[in-house]
Amino acid sequence: MDSEEYLTITNTYGEVKNYPISSDNQITRIESLLRLIENFISGVYFKKHKDGLISNKDYLKVIENFSYMDSIFTRIQIFRLLKNDFYSICLDVIADHKEYEGFPIPRANSLRLISLYKEYLDNIYNIMENISRFNLFYFNRQMAHNFSDQCKKIIEGKYNVPSEYINIVKNEMDWYDEIHLIRSNMNHFLIGDYDIQKTKEGEWIFKYENINLSSRTPQIEKSYMIRDILKDVEDLHLFLFLTLKKIFLIYLKEIGSDSKAYILKYTEEGICYHELSFKEFISREKGKIIERLD
Repeated sequence: MDSEEYLTITNTYGEVKNYPISSDNQITRIESLLRLIENFISGVYFKKHKDGLISNKDYLKVIENFSYMDSIFTRIQIFRLLKNDFYSICLDVIADHKEYEGFPIPRANSLRLISLYKEYLDNIYNIMENISRFNLFYFNRQMAHNFSDQCKKIIEGKYNVPSEYINIVKNEMDWYDEIHLIRSNMNHFLIGDYDIQKTKEGEWIFKYENINLSSRTPQIEKSYMIRDILKDVEDLHLFLFLTLKKIFLIYLKEIGSDSKAYILKYTEEGICYHELSFKEFISREKGKIIERLD
């Protein structure tokens, strides 16, 4: 993974240890793609409504369902803030350990770290819950509302969803199962504990530990959990966005990238709705002007 940012820590020997923080470039590109796909798909439904293929009543339901997309992007912004706060608190925790070396370490910053870790996992969980609600609208209104229940029934072959989506659920969601297990224990059983220490080489280790009392993920047989918090924050960030990218591309494929959408654009002609395919949209082509608003 290319990385341009680091959490820099100097050990007792004056050596510098750089913890890689994944470059936002890849994540930013993925987020931009997600927004383009969402904008295009909503534009396709808007065109169908303007063309009389969707009634006013049904189009209001479409708008209601796209509010889950708005929620996803809001949670993504929260996710970015949480990640920045997390690394800031890591530095505060290290400063506490250095200042109070040989004495009882104040727990406030360490507890804030664990609280942020939980909030970080909860936000990922909630993003996937929003995905499940959008799936109800996009794939099958008879599906379970909960993301984990949807996945379970997809694996059992009870839902007619695209084969690419089935493959993601069956083969590429181990990282989410781990999140579900950790937060299930934190929310419903024990909050767990932390272990923050410095190795002989001067490397800081942030561990989260808990007993597994949850049966919500029976496919994961663990009696005790030990997590590398720094690694989780980086890996889960990337896993989430790569998964969202694949899911959104399935949404695009289902509606058809050759479909036409009405997209609101501001050009030299003014503020207008333009009729565009997805290729034309991402290529920033003008397309056919359908309606002028100024």
